[in-house]
Amino acid sequence: MRRALTLACLLLSLFAAPAARGLPDGRVYEQVTPADKNGGDVGGPAFEGEFSSAFGQSSADGNAIGYVSLSSFAGAPSAEFLTNYISVRGDTGWTTRAVSPPAAVPARFIEPSPFRAFSADLSTALLERAGPALAAGAAPGFDNLYLRRADGGYGLVSAVAPPSRTPGEYTVRFAGATADLGHLVFEANDALVPQAPPGARSVYEWSGSGPLRLVSVLPDGSASPSARAGDGQLDDLADVISADGSRIYWTDGEKQLYVREGGVRTVKVNTSHRTGGASGGTATLLAITPDGSRAIFTDPIALTDDPGDQGGGIYEYDLATGSLRDLTPHSGSPDIQGVLGMSADGSTVYFVASAVLASGAKGAAANLYVARNGEVDLIAVLSGGDSANWDVNPELRSSRVTPDGAHLAFISRASPTGYDNADAVSGEADPELFLYSREDGRLLCVSCVPGARPAGGASLPPGTGSDHLPRILADDGSRLAFDSRDALVPADTDGRQDVYLYEDGRPQLISTGRSGDMSALVEMSPTGRDVFFTTRERLAAGDSDNGADIYDARIGGGFAAVGEASPCAGEACRGPLGAGPALGPGPATEWIGPGHRSGRRRASCRLRRGGARTAERGARPRRCGRRR
Repeated sequence: MRRALTLACLLLSLFAAPAARGLPDGRVYEQVTPADKNGGDVGGPAFEGEFSSAFGQSSADGNAIGYVSLSSFAGAPSAEFLTNYISVRGDTGWTTRAVSPPAAVPARFIEPSPFRAFSADLSTALLERAGPALAAGAAPGFDNLYLRRADGGYGLVSAVAPPSRTPGEYTVRFAGATADLGHLVFEANDALVPQAPPGARSVYEWSGSGPLRLVSVLPDGSASPSARAGDGQLDDLADVISADGSRIYWTDGEKQLYVREGGVRTVKVNTSHRTGGASGGTATLLAITPDGSRAIFTDPIALTDDPGDQGGGIYEYDLATGSLRDLTPHSGSPDIQGVLGMSADGSTVYFVASAVLASGAKGAAANLYVARNGEVDLIAVLSGGDSANWDVNPELRSSRVTPDGAHLAFISRASPTGYDNADAVSGEADPELFLYSREDGRLLCVSCVPGARPAGGASLPPGTGSDHLPRILADDGSRLAFDSRDALVPADTDGRQDVYLYEDGRPQLISTGRSGDMSALVEMSPTGRDVFFTTRERLAAGDSDNGADIYDARIGGGFAAVGEASPCAGEACRGPLGAGPALGPGPATEWIGPGHRSGRRRASCRLRRGGARTAERGARPRRCGRRR
């Protein structure tokens, strides 16, 4: 009985979604996008004749993904030039619907996506829209914020006509939201409530359960004459609102930092705690904890009585106690260049500073540090060209931190592990991807080519335009997904960009490595069960065109035939490792996992015991040879 059940599971997996040879964790390819895409590609504008990343965002459970396309399909003939779609996984496959609003004007050039945020389950979306109104009550001709509901209808965030601005003068900017989009924070340069100053920029909060409220209220109860959410940087990646919507951080025209709590009181954050001190300088908000109880910021003025606090450092503010702590005490200014990220509880902060704050750092250099438990440790010395790791623009940010702060992933053109990353053709330094573990202080280059120089290096998917930073690092740090132009395993033979997953101490292919075109990472689900990527390769039985599609390399993936229930469950439903996509014959020898090869020849690859760790991987070198 058990043997028959296993055979039935294998047949169902083969019918629904063939598994590629060597996919890690028994993953199976699932075609997410529809077979008929009206002759187009999924993704943004082409670059050098190749499609770009699909600018995607998946739901927290990995069962839905939103993305864009230059072509119109799935019932979206009148959408903007870049059309937004959402695909949802069901029992028998993925279904797709268009979610873009009707076109405001005929598309004559590439229009940016109007969506600024999606709820965690992708059921609701926020968009900025000028032109024809999408909901009753919208002030004609003015920019507006709308919520697209799960039923496809639209709700208006503010129905107030700006009293002091013309349509060409009025601006509205989304600044933050809770995960369910139940609370929204935005800026507008006119009075939308009676308390707000006319014609001035103010910060507002909207929730579905109450009226529009003014956030930029000073501690004395008066409205600030000018305000911005966070620290006012247009593309600031720092969160400004707590997970429950009760705390919102904002700055006034003098860049003094405040937090509005419960809509009833305001507390100044960057107040000097020095004897005789009264006010801070110009604060820059870097991050807040999910509950909003603590904020990380910089200020050029020394704010604490710590003898090492000379100003210009990173401070931690505790709202519950009103206390302030200098995380970077130094005899002079630490010259903070930026923050790469921090743990959810605020106890671990990764940042870059030019000053020497720990042993091994260099003066006037991009020193990468970790601050924890009152101590600062050096991780690596980066290059000035690595600033994307701490860039405030989410479309450029190339660093990720796990929620517990135990792991940091970042891209660098420097060589902190000693690997020679000079491009084999151009001689210029190629970018490589690194993974740092806080617990053992270990820094690994996960994209370095063993025993050879690179020919392109690693890259990460760009931001989505909706201020979403694509997930590439599993929440527990066990999996890290990325793109590489280099062949990191023998099975990668196409000489094009492929998608990799670093897991269990080694890189493994997610795309096949045999496509004639590039493949590109879109996003990974929080656990790493799902790795979404784009490719032109036909990896499913229903993929019949040469267009770029999104696939999900999913652990336990695959579907039963329509109308037929799957008899298997759990591990038994994983696709067979030996079943490959119908792409014609592959190389005579292909890697299908550590320890052996498929095909006519077999090889052994074992870990050499007692060997020294290599500079490229930070792990013991492998010794591989043919069995005789």
